[in-house]
Amino acid sequence: MKPKRTYEITGSCNAWARAYGTDSNALIEKLQRAGIVYKSGEEINAVEIFKAILFRSEKDEAIARQANAKAEEQEMENAVRRKELMELAQIERIVWTDLLAPLRQEIEQMPKSLAGLCNPEDPETAQAVLEQWVEKTKLNIRDKNK
Repeated sequence: MKPKRTYEITGSCNAWARAYGTDSNALIEKLQRAGIVYKSGEEINAVEIFKAILFRSEKDEAIARQANAKAEEQEMENAVRRKELMELAQIERIVWTDLLAPLRQEIEQMPKSLAGLCNPEDPETAQAVLEQWVEKTKLNIRDKNK
């Protein structure tokens, strides 16, 4: 038995188990898992108790990682179910089909619709100018997306 230091806090296994809120067998098991040798009737110091309580083996770490991964997967599923998260293909469909395609149609129809309003005396010229603007705008958008 090691000589006792005056500043060490020690206690019986039963006393530590009560303080920790567990039974002495569970505490002894934790001590063993942490590689701390305990003999019945010996006093245990606080450092060993804390090491035992906080000890996590590689197996414990692997179990914790697996539990975290499962929790993250469940959180992703919940986010999809709540429609906070969507598949990329679904987002692309919404953006291209539901938003940009109708916008493109409106822009392409604009020269014909606005030509008479822009230049009532010469709607054909106004339509040609507006069509050029539409084509230039589409080219600019394509160039910016490259």
